[in-house]
Amino acid sequence: MRHLIAIEGQDLPAGGFIQLLNRDSGLGVNLRRGGGAEAAAAVDADRYLFILEGELSIETAAGCEPAARESLVAVPAGAVLGMSSTPASLWLEFSVSRDAPATEASLRHVSMTRADLDRFEGGAFAHQQLVGRSTGSDAVRVNTLRVAPGAGSPDFHIHDFDQFYVILEGEMQIDIGHRRISAGPMTLVHLPAGLVHRNFNAGPRPERHISLLVPEPLEEQIFDYAVEIHNREAEFFDAAAAIDTDRHQEKLRS
Repeated sequence: MRHLIAIEGQDLPAGGFIQLLNRDSGLGVNLRRGGGAEAAAAVDADRYLFILEGELSIETAAGCEPAARESLVAVPAGAVLGMSSTPASLWLEFSVSRDAPATEASLRHVSMTRADLDRFEGGAFAHQQLVGRSTGSDAVRVNTLRVAPGAGSPDFHIHDFDQFYVILEGEMQIDIGHRRISAGPMTLVHLPAGLVHRNFNAGPRPERHISLLVPEPLEEQIFDYAVEIHNREAEFFDAAAAIDTDRHQEKLRS
């Protein structure tokens, strides 16, 4: 199914990788298996490493630091990063090209963070921001979420940005229009901008996932645009009238 991609690393050899998505989708995603040391180098894209299994040793100008399971390492474009790992390590590497030059507020150094239950916000649909515009990542926002049984997102809605989920525990149900799909652990979910959807946890235990929003939405931007699905055939609309209405609304706002 095109919105779901299995994350299967059991047959991945030491030092190997599988491309799950290319950057044309809005976010490049590689699944990588550890296999020794990698020389320090920089690339022309912002990268985010999420550790699924084992541990990485991250090497920067500031020294070496271990990145444990479910840690997120943010590596801005141009930052020099070296790392070493064993075949027991498995991680996802997300990469996104910058559409605009970095600003003074942009992330300029490698950083590492990890989920902390004491910092989660919300009740049954709890979340913690790992990186985002407030931490200098203006290209991607990464959240970690814990969804209680019976809880979920708002009803049918769309976004102006792409969403990518990595399911870590439990099962997520996703309604895409009238079609329902389920995503279990070690599944990558891609919900492109403008896709009518809602998601929830219909299972008996909590569901956990990380969410990547590309691009990072602006603070004043509407996050969830409500959508109503009517039980009837859609009618053709008058394109000229719709354009005139848009112009009228724009004039009222100015």
